[in-house]
Amino acid sequence: MFTCPNPRCPRPKGGTFRNQRALSMHLRKSDACRAVLDCSTTADLATLQQKHANTTAVTTTFLNPKRQAERQNPFYPFIDTIDNFDVDIDNQDITDVFQVDETNVIQSISGTDPSIAYTTEQKAIVDLVQILDSFNAPDYALEKILNWAQRALQSGFDFHPRCKSRSANVKWMYEMLSKSKQMLPYLRQVDPIVGNPFDCICFDFVPQFLSLLQDPFVMQPENLCIDWANPCSMYTPPDGMLGECNSGSVYREMYSVYVTDDSKQLLCPIIAYIDKTNLDQGSRFTLEPFMFTTSLFTEKARRSHEFWKLFGYVHDCVSSSAYKKSRLK
Repeated sequence: MFTCPNPRCPRPKGGTFRNQRALSMHLRKSDACRAVLDCSTTADLATLQQKHANTTAVTTTFLNPKRQAERQNPFYPFIDTIDNFDVDIDNQDITDVFQVDETNVIQSISGTDPSIAYTTEQKAIVDLVQILDSFNAPDYALEKILNWAQRALQSGFDFHPRCKSRSANVKWMYEMLSKSKQMLPYLRQVDPIVGNPFDCICFDFVPQFLSLLQDPFVMQPENLCIDWANPCSMYTPPDGMLGECNSGSVYREMYSVYVTDDSKQLLCPIIAYIDKTNLDQGSRFTLEPFMFTTSLFTEKARRSHEFWKLFGYVHDCVSSSAYKKSRLK
């Protein structure tokens, strides 16, 4: 039988346990019984601590957290020999000893306090949390990163990439796709009728448009106004009613003019819009994104931004009168 070192042990059976493991679990859960014991003589305490130091090398990490907690008990493996020690503690002492502060715990596990025992998993999680907190990542980022790491590990990734900087990795991504840079914006100088020349942010229309037609997520039957049996044929509404853009007379006129071979020519009318967006809180710096899509998509689908692409950003050429007066000053 093993006896709890605390004579005031709150356990109903008087603090007796069948084995050492049960006693160790009790000491982990009970603050009063786990508190520092006042030994009858200083020599006895020094002798006990010396035996423990010679027998068990206390390290900072263990694979088994339960065994780790047992080894951190200062009376392990001499728990059955400490019945002669007296205990003299009160509630205030327990509160002072076991008051927990989150910041201190994190700093201790991160390595600044070697007296705190922790598992390899706990240390890795704390290190990752500190990294995420350093650049104000949202709380859900931890779960997403852990899920990604799990998938990467299962797929055989060894976490030793050749390139560790973002720019270097983005570079080889562009090199893998031969035409990927065609989707990047470029500057083109525009000479307006009124005002000074300026640089306009532009996108190549053909790659932008083809990226829409080749996107498997948007090119779904429920999103398109075409006949899947004969996609190049003139669109006819299933219900015979006017509604979609391609059900009107303008579409039919365009089809009769531009389509000469309905076996291989697909008419793709373009829909465009332009709107101003503010770049600062005072609306002094603005751009006007020039967006486009095609009427091959249904009206419902065109409500989502995934169905739109950019011609470019038009510079705000017309300024307010108040802004012009401020510039003259």
